[in-house]
Amino acid sequence: MALNPDISYNYWNTTINNSKNKIFSIQNSGTDSLSVTGLSLIGSNAQEFSISAPPAMPCKIGSGGIIQFDVTFTPTTVGDKQADLKISNNSDNSSPNAFISLIGNGTDNGNNGGWGSLIAYEYWFDADYVSKVYVPGPLMYNSYLNTTFQTTGLNTGLHNLHIRFKDNQGQWSSVVSDMFHKLPLSSYGDRKITAYEYWFDNADTARVFQSVTPQKTFLLNAAINADSISIGLHNLHIRYQDDAGQWSSVVSDVFHKLPLSSYGDRKITAYEYWFDNDYATKVAHSVSPQQTFILNEAINVDSISIGLHNLHIRYQDDAGQWSSVVSDVFHKLPLSSYSDRKITAYEYWFDNDYATKVAQSVSPQQTFILNSALNVNSLPLGLHNFHIRYKDDSGQWSSVNSEVIFKVGVFSAPTNLITSYRYWFDMNNSAMVNQTLPTPVNPYELVQNIYVGYLPVGNHSIHFQFKDISGQWSSVVSGQFAFTGPAEQQTITSQTITNGQSNCYDALQTITVAGNGATFIIQTGGSANMIAGQNIIYFPNTTVQSGGYLHGQIAPGGPFCLSPSMPAVLKVEEELTPMVSAKSSFKIYPNPTTGSFILELSDTFPIDKIAVEIYGMHGDKILSKNLYGERKHEFSLTNRPVGVYFLRVISDNGTETAKIIKQ
Repeated sequence: MALNPDISYNYWNTTINNSKNKIFSIQNSGTDSLSVTGLSLIGSNAQEFSISAPPAMPCKIGSGGIIQFDVTFTPTTVGDKQADLKISNNSDNSSPNAFISLIGNGTDNGNNGGWGSLIAYEYWFDADYVSKVYVPGPLMYNSYLNTTFQTTGLNTGLHNLHIRFKDNQGQWSSVVSDMFHKLPLSSYGDRKITAYEYWFDNADTARVFQSVTPQKTFLLNAAINADSISIGLHNLHIRYQDDAGQWSSVVSDVFHKLPLSSYGDRKITAYEYWFDNDYATKVAHSVSPQQTFILNEAINVDSISIGLHNLHIRYQDDAGQWSSVVSDVFHKLPLSSYSDRKITAYEYWFDNDYATKVAQSVSPQQTFILNSALNVNSLPLGLHNFHIRYKDDSGQWSSVNSEVIFKVGVFSAPTNLITSYRYWFDMNNSAMVNQTLPTPVNPYELVQNIYVGYLPVGNHSIHFQFKDISGQWSSVVSGQFAFTGPAEQQTITSQTITNGQSNCYDALQTITVAGNGATFIIQTGGSANMIAGQNIIYFPNTTVQSGGYLHGQIAPGGPFCLSPSMPAVLKVEEELTPMVSAKSSFKIYPNPTTGSFILELSDTFPIDKIAVEIYGMHGDKILSKNLYGERKHEFSLTNRPVGVYFLRVISDNGTETAKIIKQ
């Protein structure tokens, strides 16, 4: 006997006194005649379900035959409802009854309960929903679930964990599921990762195995060869092995292999987004072609219900190619009668150690800028995760903001002086302007007019760095400014450009030349350049003599004539401490570098075996190499972007870190 649905069916959220219907079927999958003698509903909420149009009982079904009937869910009160559909029959695989679990949740669309705080959650393993564990709250609206799940009754091996949350309206969230691997109990202490392997789709026999130097934290940052798989959607599976030979759970993700393209740099021209699985109601927007597009707009969610949802978004380039879909979960709240909230406290913690969080109250304020030193003495050197959230005066917590940090060792340095500085606009660090100070000083106060006339009209950022006597560059100091450009209108009359003279005229809208009896003359050897956003009007008596030069250009938004237009005043009083101390066991040169650099160990440094690691500014490891008996080794950052990198040298003597500047 084959049932459809076979084990359970979930009607999900259904408004009270409304109905949801589901067709059930029974098929005779055997060779003998099947007799169904009864259909009934049992359980604590059986009255909330009903069977519609059942066949007359007993009902005989020939081999391969099917019967169908409807089961309707009509909740009368808010909350979870459960019942069992009992199928009495003579099939030898049901002995002599079969049961299908019916699940539903009665909801009230009135949503009269305020904020919709979470009051409970439930979880279960694999397909065993009947053994679910229900955990009552209350929980805060934004809750950070940090608990242990009991797996005593599970066998060693792969399993699925399913969890969902309930709010004070009786609404259940979507089910969040994940796969995990239950390992046998081990007496081993701290383990280190020694290898990993990966494969595509179900081709585990073609998996790729890779050994790594033993380490507790391993960041995989490598290109994975996908030449052997076809264009289209695929699954990537990866797992890690420790020094006891134990394998981790498999981590899987979906990706889309695109065909090789001969296109050059592509630009984003459009995007589209949708909620949950409702792609048919997607919202599409065109944008002006640009290589970097930041989406900063309010998204209308009026059409979706209160509760948890998925947002999906993708981007299209000027070749018509769509990006992969980026998805995230969010919770839509009911409209609140609260007035503007104020921040009253915050708390933060490192890595997954929420138990040692640091909580701090602040005076109530709508805009709070956290500007204080955070104590990291308890953290070991290396990469860590920093988490922080904020509480308002109604007791509600914000979402958690997380960031990767890199803790470096404490270094000493002699008295430091600033020798030079450099600056650039927006993200164009390839057009840096370098300035050397006549005399090294500390502190150094920068007061200078900076030319910005070649920038387009609009908002911009300016970035500064300062170099010390050891050649180390400071962190980047950034500021924002608005370039409004020249005047909207300019009239040029009664002017003569003489031999050797060169003038530039600009206006956001219109330049008017001569007219009303006035003259504008460019003599032999003189030149004039005119840049307007919309129009340039030349009236009679505009004269360019032989050997003179006049150039007019329409450039909406610029660039306009170069002119001093933005005084920049920065006061730099920090001592810029180099990353390598005077007692360092190695040196790096050249630093800054345009690509390659040399690591040279001191004569007293043991060189039997050392490990060298290089990290980017976001904490991503970009290189790991073991050196055996080498006192000097060349490394390359040629294919890496301009910026700051960290180099770690690990030996039996300990760990030392240095900063490298790629220009």
